[in-house]
Amino acid sequence: MGKIKSIYNYYLSKDHDLVGFWEKNKNHKEISKTLKKIFSLFLYSESYELCSNYWKYLNIKNLKQIMYEGGIKNYANTCAFNYFTILQTNLEMEKKNLELLSDLNVNIKGKIFRQNTQLGLKDTDDLNRLILKLYFLVIRLRLNSKLNKLGDKGFLDFNDHFLEINKKKITSDKLISLLDYQKIQENINLSKAKVVLEIGAGSGRFSQTFLTFHKKTKYIICDIPPSIYINYSRLKKIFYNKKIKLCFDCKDYESLSENLDKNDILFIFPHQIKMIKKNLVDLVVAIDCIHEMDKRTIKYYFENINNLSKSIYFSVWKKTRVPRSSAFKFNSNYLRSSSREDYQIPKNWKLIDQSTLYFPENYDGICYKINTTKSKDKVRSK
Repeated sequence: MGKIKSIYNYYLSKDHDLVGFWEKNKNHKEISKTLKKIFSLFLYSESYELCSNYWKYLNIKNLKQIMYEGGIKNYANTCAFNYFTILQTNLEMEKKNLELLSDLNVNIKGKIFRQNTQLGLKDTDDLNRLILKLYFLVIRLRLNSKLNKLGDKGFLDFNDHFLEINKKKITSDKLISLLDYQKIQENINLSKAKVVLEIGAGSGRFSQTFLTFHKKTKYIICDIPPSIYINYSRLKKIFYNKKIKLCFDCKDYESLSENLDKNDILFIFPHQIKMIKKNLVDLVVAIDCIHEMDKRTIKYYFENINNLSKSIYFSVWKKTRVPRSSAFKFNSNYLRSSSREDYQIPKNWKLIDQSTLYFPENYDGICYKINTTKSKDKVRSK
């Protein structure tokens, strides 16, 4: 019975029929003209073929939440929970937090409990506690000056839950993005990253954080809707003095290069990374997204990144399996962060660092230097 259900879910289920769902609902009042245009372009592009059944399923869920649960403006309490939103932490992390914070003397002024009417009492309590834990960790790492530079605009534009601590509005996204930034900075000189490509940037929490600290960096964001639309809307509000362009109509290397020369931030679909000039990118960042792709899509990304970038940082579950990636369990998308073979890492990538994230602790942050002088197409197991 389980095998039959698995085969049905993979081949016949409407749960991941994103095209069919979109055609029936694209004129809904909560779907803006820009989002409608972006989604229509995506569904009939090469990028749609790179999208896993799991993400087709999630995007149907995202669209339903946009349509019926408060629109884009309520994103933080709806779609965000389909992405990187963890409310509870395990006992091991609690122990590590206590050890780290045992000698930390921090005065807290403000309400450490704030009810969120969009969430139940338990989820609100968990989120309040999580913000406090992450706040103390950020202070412990001496990132408070950077935290103060992250404004409310963007981080509070989607009805985001926050605590007011020492007269500052603190969200979990602010804190997690800073911890991601710190992890990358420990291994890469970010001041030398003149061109950055971020894959799977979601709502733009890390994009905003990075560009706040590196205002002169050219930034390319590669993602799919609806998240790419949310990120675009967010960055347009925050970096109103920057030239920001949707480049989904670029069909070749020349047009993409011309747009990068004329603009500061570009938005592209996955199939368009093939158009990026060889060795143009200093750093590729992929936070919490590679492990949600089918293996053929991971191979596509890494083969292209191998040609266009000098280094890469990505964060992934230590162990996971991509749902709906196969009709048969034995052929499913099992991924272990410890295995170069699982992730099809090119042989010429030199490992700089692989270590547990500050949060969540069941993730690894992995950083490679891409050696462009050696053979590029082979992979090896670690």
